[in-house]
Amino acid sequence: MAGGDRIRHPIESKRASPTGSNPWTVVGVFSLIMFVLGSDLNIVAPLVPPIARSFHVSSGDVGWLVTVFAGGYALASPLAGWLGDQLGNMFKILLGGLGAFAVFDTLTGLAPTYPILVLARVFTGMNTGAISPLAYALVADMIPPASRVRAMSLVSMGFSLSTVAGVPLGLLLAREFGWRGTMISLAVALVVAGTALKAVWRPPPSAWGRVPAHRRTHNTRTLVRLTWPSLSASLLAFFAVGMLYTYLPAFLETRGIRHSTELLYILGGYGAANLVGNYTLGRLGDRRGSVFAVRVAEIAEAVAITGMGLSAALLPVWTEILWSWAFAFTQAYIPDLKALAAAVPGRIRASSLAWNNTAMYVGMMIGSGVGARLFCPPRFWLLAAIAAAAILLGYGLMAHRRSQPFPED
Repeated sequence: MAGGDRIRHPIESKRASPTGSNPWTVVGVFSLIMFVLGSDLNIVAPLVPPIARSFHVSSGDVGWLVTVFAGGYALASPLAGWLGDQLGNMFKILLGGLGAFAVFDTLTGLAPTYPILVLARVFTGMNTGAISPLAYALVADMIPPASRVRAMSLVSMGFSLSTVAGVPLGLLLAREFGWRGTMISLAVALVVAGTALKAVWRPPPSAWGRVPAHRRTHNTRTLVRLTWPSLSASLLAFFAVGMLYTYLPAFLETRGIRHSTELLYILGGYGAANLVGNYTLGRLGDRRGSVFAVRVAEIAEAVAITGMGLSAALLPVWTEILWSWAFAFTQAYIPDLKALAAAVPGRIRASSLAWNNTAMYVGMMIGSGVGARLFCPPRFWLLAAIAAAAILLGYGLMAHRRSQPFPED
């Protein structure tokens, strides 16, 4: 056998390299899908006032739509990963998730009562949780390890781009067609993206088959043993995001940033910095290894968070804005964490990526919840101190994660 060659596991062969497809074209379509999913998640916060008026409920009640979406995501993601590993036909499960997402997002736009709206968001979150890990798992199967982080970064950039372009576009649509029209338009956009995916993906016939019964194993102990450091780092990274980003606009308002246009520019800069960070840290992971990229980013992130805390307590507001953009750049090591989640035996890859997604969303929920208890504008520095400590803990835990991919079996 030539140096570097290896025999692919049968399950890997079934789930990999679509015949007749350009893998990078498929990656581009997955990036588009993540753009739509990210836009759907991020557009709810700016639409809170009109949604509240439609159903005659408080803004706090509408805020639960974000919570139930994240909860549905966190619950469904491991199940989708398990099904992908057990059945092998991840592409068919993914298409089902895309179709169900479009149905429930349409129901979101047509909901006649607030309880139905909440239920629709729960199921929309669940289907997003099914789509995302399987998309990353399929990308990991298609792309060789040497370029896998770059592919993950391109897919992740679609999600980051939603904060730069998707939310403003959604607000323009809401101005013309109302919040209901915005949600329905996102459902239509995902149908278009799913149709494009089906057009560019050419799997061999065996890709639609089932995994042989004697190979349907799911070793939870192996999964935990191989992934707990990166799972912990993912949870702590999103804990910091949930704690700081959630309350950054409210803090900036107390520092004199009260005009909506100013805030839009600041958050647009945050999204742009995150977009650049995704690509830069993804390239670093390709060249020096994902563990190296994550640990470098974590140190830089802790510095940026410390700068945010010092600016909040002692310095002018413009320094807070610059440090928040630095935070956006340095916390964009998600593609490297995804690549680490994919660097496991193929029989547990979808589950590994699914639990990675769940860790991120659970971290965000915990971070925003703790932040809600502690936040008051004069003590924003306290949130920054806690977030920096969480990132440094993640840095220490990542020392236990090996860099190289594991054997396929």
